[in-house]
Amino acid sequence: MTSLRPDEEIDGAQLDIPQYGTTEVACVWSDAWDILIRSNLSEAFAPWGEVERGFWMNFWMRTPRLRPVVWLLTALALGMISCSAENKPNGDSGRETGSDVDAATEPETRVALSLPQGDENDDPAAQARIEALMRDAEESLVRAADFLADQAGFRVVADISFDILQSDGRLLEFGGSREITIRRPDHIRMREIRRDGDTRTVYFDGSTISIDLPGHRAYVQIDRPGTLYDALDHLVEDLGAPFPMANLFSENFASSLQDQITYGYSVGTAEVAGRSCEHLSFRMPEVDVQLWVEEGDRPLIARIVISYKHEEGNPQFRANLRDWDLTFETPETLFHFEPAEGSEPLVIGSTFGEEMAGAEETE
Repeated sequence: MTSLRPDEEIDGAQLDIPQYGTTEVACVWSDAWDILIRSNLSEAFAPWGEVERGFWMNFWMRTPRLRPVVWLLTALALGMISCSAENKPNGDSGRETGSDVDAATEPETRVALSLPQGDENDDPAAQARIEALMRDAEESLVRAADFLADQAGFRVVADISFDILQSDGRLLEFGGSREITIRRPDHIRMREIRRDGDTRTVYFDGSTISIDLPGHRAYVQIDRPGTLYDALDHLVEDLGAPFPMANLFSENFASSLQDQITYGYSVGTAEVAGRSCEHLSFRMPEVDVQLWVEEGDRPLIARIVISYKHEEGNPQFRANLRDWDLTFETPETLFHFEPAEGSEPLVIGSTFGEEMAGAEETE
């Protein structure tokens, strides 16, 4: 059980992340205790909730025979609290209730980070705190970008998934894996294996972009001398190839993000595939981006989530980056493409778009 939980919520105003538990059972118990702390008893218990939580977690782990009794008592307590809340007249606890203050929107007692918003931003202290949070997050971003830009060559595998909105309003997830090999400044090879079994490989050797589509017995070749960054820009900007991670392999991906960041902050530490990472969150005009950066002397990106907040259905792109190899041998033949016998050249313009992304309508 890692410290990265799928139910983390980040709403820009309040961040609530559980920091407890090394086993699933312990986390379940802590969740039940948090429900009690956030109930009508919160005024009495909140000041010493953390101490009690530690006590009950130790009690839970060391007394397995009493667990059924504990669960029964917890269920009874929750039932009594629920009945009490339903029957209590408005104003009994000295707090406002009713339409003016919705209990569901009250701040929770366990808050890791609050970002001041609205009129609070006029407060110099609050503004200074926001600026400090942004500065720390951007420093981590720049450190990761500089480290990757210093690598003359590398290989990485990205396990990706993305949402595609269907005509009936459903969001369907597609994905696959991409093995990406780069030799700066003008060589790249990217082999993609999609979940449906289809494969395709993009080659660039400094002069020609080649796209092999073996499942279609076809290929595309484009004369495009220049750097690998020029080749990626041409694929994404001019031809519409879906490659949300393209900026990651640019000369310095931080600069392209910094120009767009509205605000950002470090969420905290989380584990991704057994690696301790710093979780960064950045808000931009069109998208929200989350990055998980390895801690230590190799600040490599371990995970990326891009949320398209203005698109219908709020689809996401997700990638877990693994098996980083910074000493990978990159011979010239790795980036050179020779069409297979029987393959036919395709006219550019029919390769990308929805089919390339796996976005065809699915019943």
